[in-house]
Amino acid sequence: MRKLIIILLLTGLFLGTFTVRAIEPVTIATNTATQYLKPRPGSSRTPWTLTLSQLNSWRSNVRNTVTNANTQMRDIDFATLDARLDVVDAALSGVTTAMFNADPDYYYDLYEELFSIYGATIESRAVDGRGMWHRPFERNLNEVRATLQEMVDMGINMLYVETFWLGRLIYDSNIPGTFQHGFTTQQGYGDYGTNLLLAFVEEGKHYGVEVHAWVENFFVGFGSSHFDSPILANRPEWASINFDGSIPQRSEVNYLFMDPANPEVRRYLKEIYAEIVMTTDVASIHLDYIRYPVAKHVRSPNPVNNLDTGYSDFAEAEFKFIHGLTGDLRTLVVENATIANLWKQYKTGVISRFVAGVYHTVKNVNPEVVLSTAIFGNVQNAIDEKMQDWNSWIQDGYIDIIMPMSYYQSSLTVGSEVDRLTQLVGLNAFSYAGLAPTYMGFNAHYNTTQVQASLANRAQGTAMFASQFYMLYRNDYQPINKGAYALEVQRVLTDGVYRKPAVLPHAPVDIVIDAMFDDMLDKAERIYVARGAMTAGQYAALAAEFNRLSSLPHDSDTALEALIADIRTLSGATYANIPASLRINEDIAYLSRILDIKLERIGLDDAIDLTVNPDPDTFDEGVELTAPANLRIEGDVLQWDGVAHALRYQLVATLGDETVTLNIQGTSFDLLSLKIGSYSFRLRAVGDGYFYLDSALSESVGHVVSAIQLITPANVRVENNKVFFDPVPMAVEYEIIINQTEFIVNEAMFDLAPYNLPPGQYVITVRARGNNGAILSSSYSEPYLHTVTRQMTEAESTIYQMAREDLKAFLLWWMRRD
Repeated sequence: MRKLIIILLLTGLFLGTFTVRAIEPVTIATNTATQYLKPRPGSSRTPWTLTLSQLNSWRSNVRNTVTNANTQMRDIDFATLDARLDVVDAALSGVTTAMFNADPDYYYDLYEELFSIYGATIESRAVDGRGMWHRPFERNLNEVRATLQEMVDMGINMLYVETFWLGRLIYDSNIPGTFQHGFTTQQGYGDYGTNLLLAFVEEGKHYGVEVHAWVENFFVGFGSSHFDSPILANRPEWASINFDGSIPQRSEVNYLFMDPANPEVRRYLKEIYAEIVMTTDVASIHLDYIRYPVAKHVRSPNPVNNLDTGYSDFAEAEFKFIHGLTGDLRTLVVENATIANLWKQYKTGVISRFVAGVYHTVKNVNPEVVLSTAIFGNVQNAIDEKMQDWNSWIQDGYIDIIMPMSYYQSSLTVGSEVDRLTQLVGLNAFSYAGLAPTYMGFNAHYNTTQVQASLANRAQGTAMFASQFYMLYRNDYQPINKGAYALEVQRVLTDGVYRKPAVLPHAPVDIVIDAMFDDMLDKAERIYVARGAMTAGQYAALAAEFNRLSSLPHDSDTALEALIADIRTLSGATYANIPASLRINEDIAYLSRILDIKLERIGLDDAIDLTVNPDPDTFDEGVELTAPANLRIEGDVLQWDGVAHALRYQLVATLGDETVTLNIQGTSFDLLSLKIGSYSFRLRAVGDGYFYLDSALSESVGHVVSAIQLITPANVRVENNKVFFDPVPMAVEYEIIINQTEFIVNEAMFDLAPYNLPPGQYVITVRARGNNGAILSSSYSEPYLHTVTRQMTEAESTIYQMAREDLKAFLLWWMRRD
């Protein structure tokens, strides 16, 4: 009984110590330690000042991490790491603050060495997504191969090749209205012609690098006008319009976007993506900028502050049609909170339907190609500012791979965002965290802690933004030490979290299972058996079980479900003692989750009806408006009954052989604005051109427009330096002549003060002016003579008053003298 209690206590101790977690989370101490790392070359980041105390603290932390990893039988090279730590210990033995301050660079190098050791304590997974976003620059096939080789050398297994950016493609498209990046046409890519994407895809197969077509959707240029985008220069009506009527963005300065609501825009993009998946074996269409431009202060009436977007003619017409609204959309959104929320929902729906439409398009052309996407991890912020409801795309099953752009300094923040995302995504998609520490200017070792934070929070992989900060062959560092630092960044990955080759989690089931089982057996032989946690017999039994499981069918959802259930029956305790048994359980749990995602993806794809287009890019012919009725003329004013959904009206006025067409807002028109004559009038209601079409012309109504002579202004006068006269009914404006100089005013008063007339006489005449139509101008009034006398200045007036007082005093004295 006593022995049983001891065994249970020991088991509980081990279980408490060795949690089933393949990757340990980043601790606060580790995250703090990164703050002391120097930024990469060319960065303006300022690190914390390293102290001897911090160096010793981090040394102790790393020593404990190495010891714990070894005790837990993690897959690390303990002997080498321990020896490296001994070197650091010896270098720091007896070091005083004065010695540290005398040679800070030497001791900083020891600090980075500790980070290198730390990176080698993190498990390097055999099944792991390791992506890189890559803006291509390659001018020939040799350069393509050099890029792919460098990706392989740094452990990258999937490359997101920027295929459509700034409105241009990297291949010669047959879609009308497309444009190609010029550098791809200069030398060519051998048998691939000028198709750089095809060269990457086909050559990538030889290097074991999976290639995805990274497309930027609605973001099509950068500049101060639509002419800076080849697409918008060709099709300006496709531009996304800001609240203030401009096109270049202000939140994202000078970014140029196409209007996502425009069905022609969506059709254009879907045709490009269909062409890509029809002509190349890309792994996915990778959707970036799958959103509206950033919108803020959308209810501000001030166009300077209001940064809302999407106000194209089509979007306004469709939105008002859907909700039965009339009036100016900007005014409706600013003044009504409910309508503002509906406007946001409308734009969010536009993006979500487009994602569904791309899925429908791609899958109907090539069912093997999936959709991946780069999104903003905070889903509510993504909806509020970018109309990007990525969680709904995930739940609806359209996305196979989701990549949150977790671009932060803090690895704790990265981990928190990835944790929220993976909880939302669940088993519906593979989650590969997008990271950008080197792009943002931070030290190379941030790559280690940010990958660790991502994998510890259930991401199946990571992707780095972007290749120009990782490649030796071509990078964006300052000229000094360019190659050296690129190699340093690569070494951080290949000596640490990417030190082991990996297959993709979304690879075929048999490849994933074989890679996991091979890795588990390799660790069993090198670590568990060698250290006495597994017997030779247990190893043989585990290998036999893996062989049996590998031979089971998995080519249907039912078979895969049975295989997963069978794998889950594996227990590390059957084949090894603690802690090796816990390591086996971790690997089985990770493999099971990957297979669960694959099974869930089968169900999601099967549930989507590809015969139904969720994003029609054509629409039914609009409804023709009814012709205006009840035309009537009252007192030289033509009136009619309003027509629902009319934006304005066109008045067709016929005078003899002459016909004029006038655009009118409202439901009345003053006929006296026309020249005199006998007219026939007809009206047309004007629609939005999309959902409501122009009406036919109404029945005609006749009217004789007679001349009206305005009366001459009377009672012309000047009072308080202002010209006044009696107003004249129906006058459009007044013409005032002062000594042959003409002034035009809109009221029966004219202020002379601003003109500072010099002393003299002025002849003033006034006439009322008509409208150049039936209202005729009056004759000029009788001349009014206005005299301007010289006015003393303030100083002159003061002197004058003083002189008067002096004279008065003198006279009084004279009269009173004896």
